[in-house]
Amino acid sequence: MNSLFVAVMVSVFMLAGALGAGFLRKRLASHHFDDETKDVVKLGLGFLATLSALVMGLIVSSSKASYDTKAEMIHTSAALIIQLDSNLRQIGPEADPVRQLLQQAVASSMHQLWGTDGVAKGMPTDANKRLAGQLEKMLSDLPLKYEIQRQAQANALKVLGELARINAVSFTQQGSNVMAPLLVVVTCWMMLTIMGWNLFAPSNRMVTAVNVVCSLSVASVIFLILEMDQPFGGIVSISDMPMRAALLKLSDSN
Repeated sequence: MNSLFVAVMVSVFMLAGALGAGFLRKRLASHHFDDETKDVVKLGLGFLATLSALVMGLIVSSSKASYDTKAEMIHTSAALIIQLDSNLRQIGPEADPVRQLLQQAVASSMHQLWGTDGVAKGMPTDANKRLAGQLEKMLSDLPLKYEIQRQAQANALKVLGELARINAVSFTQQGSNVMAPLLVVVTCWMMLTIMGWNLFAPSNRMVTAVNVVCSLSVASVIFLILEMDQPFGGIVSISDMPMRAALLKLSDSN
């Protein structure tokens, strides 16, 4: 879903509602604009505005929570990778092939998440699954002589298991968290609201400016919601710096 396109369309619909209200104002009979009618319309507009604000706030909160959860997963994964590398270093030169494979797996995951090769972002590929299996097998099969090495191996396997758990959780959280029908409904409420106040507003530049500002404001909120729903692409993207730091640590031979 193209966030910018959807935001522009929302803005267009809002402005169309304002223009439609001006069209209706010129064709409705005068008794539709008496004080009693205005009071009822104002009550209805207040109800719609309140309802729209509450629902929009819930959508923004949900999108932000999902975004923060995925960002936290990236930071946690990077920390675990650095911890795993530390455990492998404690094992000694015997674990160098495992470290090299881990570096390859991290680079592959980063390309998958932030790359531009058309792979579905966030979805584990078959290659990554194979690399994860090879890591566990190579680590388990290391010929170790000393107790301190076996303890480091056990710790590394524990960290690797935690990484696998995070990967499984991220797999279950794929897909959009934004309910498109709900956004459509809220947009319709907003359009009705802007239509309502334009029914009784004069046609001048100040009213037009208010309509444009309100339309762009609603569109910007929709844009941010959709951008946070795509945390590994677009303008509001989760930083890859934690993973880059982990990869730099892995490439350090010291």
